[in-house]
Amino acid sequence: MSMMAEFDAAARNLPEAFARTLRHEVGDLLQTIYAAVAILQRRLAADATLEQRVLADLRNRAEACKRLLDNLSDLVTPVNLTFEQVDLAQVADSLVTVAARRYPNREIRSTATSPVCVPADEKRIAQIGEILLNQACEAAQRCVSLHARPNPPSEETEWIIVDDRAEDGPEPFEETAPLFERLLQDGNRGIDRTLAQRLVLLHGGRITTDHPPEGGLAVHIWLPNQRPESES
Repeated sequence: MSMMAEFDAAARNLPEAFARTLRHEVGDLLQTIYAAVAILQRRLAADATLEQRVLADLRNRAEACKRLLDNLSDLVTPVNLTFEQVDLAQVADSLVTVAARRYPNREIRSTATSPVCVPADEKRIAQIGEILLNQACEAAQRCVSLHARPNPPSEETEWIIVDDRAEDGPEPFEETAPLFERLLQDGNRGIDRTLAQRLVLLHGGRITTDHPPEGGLAVHIWLPNQRPESES
């Protein structure tokens, strides 16, 4: 292989190598922060409410940084899916439980009452749901809801996340926008949205958005009822 070919190959692998290195180095720092926060929380007096609140905020910010690094790594590195029957209603219930603690001022609910199963990678489906639910909660005025329903005529299952945001902003999944423009839009939100879209596409699905008559934004995740033939 010529030197130029080696250079080109290294350049193609640079984003993956950079993401792995960044995740490792910053991950070590975050582990130190977690440990320091835990020690200080145990040593603080019970009535030190301000200090406890500052430490809790520090840990939340560290966790948000870790999620961003994980998502950036997943965006630029190969992703292997392990397919099984996944109940979207059950996944939604778990996501709502976690989101309700993270966003205590939001009314978050899941409306699916029966199993809604699709062939999918459960970890990645939960990751998609977490990203889109978090972004809906951040944009919402008060209410966010998740719906899951099969659509037999179209051979797809629909997973919907609806929020009551006040204003209509740019479409979160604008297909015509250049990739790097979507990545950089809204900082880490652009990275998270692009990753969610990538994971949906790997499942053979698609994402659409619309604005319900009552206002807000609805994000529709369409997943095939049959395992996709290709997962590349």
